Amino acid sequence: MSTLVIACHPQADSLNRRLLAAVRRGLEAAGVDHHVIDLYADGFEPCLRAAEYERMFVTRAPGTEADVAAAQVRVAAADHLVFIYPVWWYGMPAALKGFVDRVFTAGFAYRFRKLTWFLVAGGTLVSFLPGIRYLVQPFAAKGLLKGKRATIIRTYGGAAMGRRMFGNGPASSLENAVLRFCGITRIRRLEIFGVNLSSFNPVREGRALERAARLVAGRR
Repeated sequence: MSTLVIACHPQADSLNRRLLAAVRRGLEAAGVDHHVIDLYADGFEPCLRAAEYERMFVTRAPGTEADVAAAQVRVAAADHLVFIYPVWWYGMPAALKGFVDRVFTAGFAYRFRKLTWFLVAGGTLVSFLPGIRYLVQPFAAKGLLKGKRATIIRTYGGAAMGRRMFGNGPASSLENAVLRFCGITRIRRLEIFGVNLSSFNPVREGRALERAARLVAGRR
């Protein structure tokens, strides 16, 4: 089994970097082959340029940019994808969003199905039912990453009550709109709240690091 870790944080001395180190230790201890895409350290270009957009959506000409092709090779080869990132404005950092935009593309991560009026009407009705709305996704698109699993580790500067105030945008964006859409339904997550608060002391950090290492290794 192979694991690909996708890490996103600009600061070298940060909790996210320590989480990355803990995750790597956990994978190594479990004897799991793994690779890391460190979006900031690797200098991955997150911006979808005009020429790239035109090729993807207008001319649909064959070809893939070299950095995207390299990342897609890593994603395709992995059985397990691990995402480590901070939540900013209750969403992904721009660097991670750009990675998703450029790498999880049609023809690689998903393929749209032909929709009938019946599916459109049914999907419209089901979209009002939060508990089952995502069950209609397989009818709209074929997830080409089916069979993989994912682990999401994300940090929040504030307390958990912020999610009750602003909604669960992080999950709606990555888990549901991206991973499930692309066929990845086995998803585990570790959410670490209050990392910028004075109450987040070394003991709490140590527990978070241990939980991250255990989670990616398949242990609770």
